[in-house]
Amino acid sequence: MTFDCTKERLYIQDVTLRDGMHAIKHMYELDHVRKIANALDSAGVHAIEVAHGDGLSGGSLNYGLGAHTDWEWIEAVAEVLTHSVLTTLILPGVGTADELRSSVRSWRAFGSGGHALH
Repeated sequence: MTFDCTKERLYIQDVTLRDGMHAIKHMYELDHVRKIANALDSAGVHAIEVAHGDGLSGGSLNYGLGAHTDWEWIEAVAEVLTHSVLTTLILPGVGTADELRSSVRSWRAFGSGGHALH
């Protein structure tokens, strides 16, 4: 199968600010998160996934504590996005529906207009 960019649209979702957390032991600082999100947004990335490497509420003794909470990282990214959609990850048995709702509240409080949290 080949991809013809004149006939098909490619959707890009970057997971640096979620899966990439593992490489640095979940120690992204908020200014780094903002800079990375801004660069991805400026580059035209469609969606940016943000959370602890193991998803919402993954920051624990079992999975490794993060430098910040999921909500602080989500708020920092939401502050700088102008085009990209902010996404997150929730793993059954790690995160809860209440934590997902908290993520939506964080995005709404700090997010720029028109961008959904998926």
